[in-house]
Parts: sequence; structure tokens; C-alpha cells
Amino acid sequence: MRQKKIKDATIENLEKLGVLLAPTPLKVDASKKITLEIGSGKGRFITSLANDFPEEVFIAVERDQNVCYRLAQKKVF
Repeated sequence: MRQKKIKDATIENLEKLGVLLAPTPLKVDASKKITLEIGSGKGRFITSLANDFPEEVFIAVERDQNVCYRLAQKKVF
């Protein structure tokens, strides 16, 4: 699906928003349910789940900088 380019979706801005841009070890509470979504599209599905189930851990893996920026703007992580 084509995404409209967001001018603020730069690597520097993503890092400021806390997006992990390189393989980084994650420390996650093992007692919580973890949901992994690869290729999160526009991020609507995973953000709605994260808002509905705040006690669970949701991890989205996405290549598109625009989608990463949208997810970070929603402050889901």
C-alpha cells in the first residue's frame, strides 16, 4: 500500500520519539502476554489493540519510516 511521505518522518525525529531503529535487546515482563505484528500497515490495528488492552505488550516491526512516525505520534509504546 502506498503511503504519503511525511516530511517529519526523519531518522532524527524517530529517535527523539523513542523508536528503536536498529536491532536492540528488549526487556519485557515475561508475565505479560506479548503480541508481535510484523509489517503493521498503517498502524491502526496494533494501536487500537494497544489502547484496548493496555496490560499487554505489543511489538510492531515496520520498515516504512512514515508508519513508524505515525505509530510514535500515537504514543502507544
